[in-house]
Amino acid sequence: LSAGVYEGIGTWLPEIRVMLVLWLRFTDQRYVVRVQVALVDGMIDQIINVVNSQCLPRDLREMDPRLAEFSEPIDLRFDVALRWVRDNRLRIEINDFGLKLHLPR
Repeated sequence: LSAGVYEGIGTWLPEIRVMLVLWLRFTDQRYVVRVQVALVDGMIDQIINVVNSQCLPRDLREMDPRLAEFSEPIDLRFDVALRWVRDNRLRIEINDFGLKLHLPR
């Protein structure tokens, strides 16, 4: 998939390289038995970071009017880590979650 803005999600995505794994059988006319799509871990991590940086505003007060009374921008920071629990199960972890709230005077 080429890099660009995808209107369906309204987000710019980097070039996404995928690998198609074709399971073939030559015993009958149905040669393709199964198709799998694979991505390398680094590509998934890159997509998550790109989407994260575009989806969260610099100031969370823009997202919810209930946060408007805080006196300074609310800058949410966190890291996303990928951990394979099993060969077919990916866990997405949110680490180093932090923000600073400045109360009104």
